[in-house]
Amino acid sequence: LVARFPSLSSAEFAAACRELVSRFAARGELQCRWIYAAFDHDCLRIAKVAACSPGGGARGGLDAPDGSYGWPEPELERQNDPEELLRPAPRDVELLVEYSVILSPVYCVPVLHFSLRGASAASRADLDFAYRHVVTRGHTEQLRNPGIIGGLSMTNHPHSGEPVFFVHPCNTTAALEACAPDGGIDCFGYLCLWLGIIGGPVGLCVPPTLVVGEVSGSGV
Repeated sequence: LVARFPSLSSAEFAAACRELVSRFAARGELQCRWIYAAFDHDCLRIAKVAACSPGGGARGGLDAPDGSYGWPEPELERQNDPEELLRPAPRDVELLVEYSVILSPVYCVPVLHFSLRGASAASRADLDFAYRHVVTRGHTEQLRNPGIIGGLSMTNHPHSGEPVFFVHPCNTTAALEACAPDGGIDCFGYLCLWLGIIGGPVGLCVPPTLVVGEVSGSGV
């Protein structure tokens, strides 16, 4: 069990993250919400396609950055290349949300950051764009007017230094205590509870298939 709920130690945080990643490795193919989940350098990283991802190519603030993530190719090039004609056409540009979770040394709770891949440079720093395409329906006002969830704003990522969106952790302790007033929760349960409270409003919910049953036997 978490020793000092609602505070979480670095060892407890690492154990919970490794359990989640282990479950994703074992059952990830049974769900379609998350693209990847990884834990390294004390950071849990998860990616998914935004539920409100604009379609129809590079429109609505989307562009096609360097590199490959199913970006559309010019149709003329496909027509002039016999091999390309045998391949399925790439998907429309999708908005990929890349989440990272880091334990705050000040608040002793996880903090959620996220960035947008597939968005234009201006949109990647646009709170209104994040509210339209990432924040789930019904949570906009809660995040604009910080309550028990905390407010959505921008900061520099603690590891990369890149500008990212984040949910401020000032009210996370109170939210956890309200949902589990008696404590008595293990590390993995803590992480799932936290993801439901803080991750849910910005589209990061734990797929049910990753929650049911044991996988790693780590005892967290």
